[in-house]
Amino acid sequence: MREGLIEEIKSKGHWRVNIRPHSPLKQQLSYQDCTNLVEQNRVSIRGWDFPHIYKQNDDRGGFRHGDGFVECWTQFLEILEFWRMYRSGQFLSYHVLGEDNGGFNDVAFDGRVIGIVGVIYSVTEFAEFAHRCAQLEAFRGGVSLEVQLRNSLNRELWAGRNRVRFFDPPRSGAETIRVQRNVGPAFSNEAAIDCANSMILEVFDTFGWNPGRERVLEDQERFYNRQFS
Repeated sequence: MREGLIEEIKSKGHWRVNIRPHSPLKQQLSYQDCTNLVEQNRVSIRGWDFPHIYKQNDDRGGFRHGDGFVECWTQFLEILEFWRMYRSGQFLSYHVLGEDNGGFNDVAFDGRVIGIVGVIYSVTEFAEFAHRCAQLEAFRGGVSLEVQLRNSLNRELWAGRNRVRFFDPPRSGAETIRVQRNVGPAFSNEAAIDCANSMILEVFDTFGWNPGRERVLEDQERFYNRQFS
């Protein structure tokens, strides 16, 4: 991993995603199992998968085996991210917000913001990946999913392009926003969407904005259908 990467991520607004098995695994995953788990269950909907695997090992990213885990980091355009899959079954990832990393050069932000569409897309991907993991034989008891939005104090919600702007943008009063769900082994697309929907609404509620389940669900359905905003 590039020196100083984690410190750079933590200095900006970022997502932290942690998935843990509810029960200890019967036996540790092999390094190849860790790699296969991510490769076979990653979520690829919007042209950049979660978790993203980059195996070139150059100045844009890298992939390696560590002491009890495999890890990957990527730095490309507005994307700056890092993840680890541990042999214990724990998954951990960090993702810088594109709004904090030059991802919207055609929009002049006055202060720290986060786009509502980005929240919906990202949390939906996190929940989808967790639900896929929960179906694996190794995680027979299900998993716990914790999502944190860090460096969020005084961050405003941004309506996004081609949407009605907020007259008085909602603002977070929390340095870290945490939402957590338990994900069982019974899987359906609706279960993953519903889990993500409730987590998204909880994040928005921390900003003091409450759009309602159906309004968020419309964006989620367009996302799954690749009808991007």
